[in-house]
Amino acid sequence: MPLSSVPIIDLAPYFAGSTAGKQAVAKAVDQACRDIGFLVITHHQVPEALVERVSHLSRAFFDLPLAEKRKADRPRPDQVRGYSAVAEESLSYSLEEAAPGDLKESFSIGPLDVPETAYYRGPEAGPHFAPNVWPAAIPGFRQAYAEYFAAMSDLARTLMRLFALGLDLPETYFDSRIDRHISMFRTLCYPHQKEAALPGQLRAGAHTDYGSLTIVRPDDAPGGLQVRNADGEWVDVPKVPGSFVVNIGDLMMQWTNDR
Repeated sequence: MPLSSVPIIDLAPYFAGSTAGKQAVAKAVDQACRDIGFLVITHHQVPEALVERVSHLSRAFFDLPLAEKRKADRPRPDQVRGYSAVAEESLSYSLEEAAPGDLKESFSIGPLDVPETAYYRGPEAGPHFAPNVWPAAIPGFRQAYAEYFAAMSDLARTLMRLFALGLDLPETYFDSRIDRHISMFRTLCYPHQKEAALPGQLRAGAHTDYGSLTIVRPDDAPGGLQVRNADGEWVDVPKVPGSFVVNIGDLMMQWTNDR
């Protein structure tokens, strides 16, 4: 029977290294991707201390006065780098549905230590390897974000290897397709609202993601993350301490002919 809710998948057997363990995890991941497109992963090997350090520093940044945060503003609308204030983005537009700006603020970075070569700096690269913008007021912020970006890049590679196994491909099939990735790391803050939301206004509007996959660190705030299943129902994503939520994006659907 197809899944109608988001499954919880333990990655420990994959990291243990046995063929049987890897295949078992890949089979579960494959079903989650085919049936609902989302999964919750545990034992992912990302240190909890790193997650907590990034969370603490991010909260310190979002607690700054708006004028101080504005010093790390996005340089241009097409460069998703630095700070974006409340209601400056509406995710619903990705589905061609108009709505008031989302009630959240964000801070974003992209690839670090980008080589000075044509692939990364030429006109075809567009804004995908643009320099990052960093706040000066939070000591240790840049280092923590860089460490987290590297850890999540490793986890994303692992997930792509599980996708490959689930598709009956060699485990490292996607490695050469993601070795110059344009991933972004974004932290979000949903501040307390002193005024009522406008009609149709949400914390983060309904949307699909355009990449191959997204990794989200959930929290236990009221409301939380919901997913629309194949029956058109909105279901809550399970809250598991220390876990990550993963969803496949539009690119992965296209690469696999909607499988």
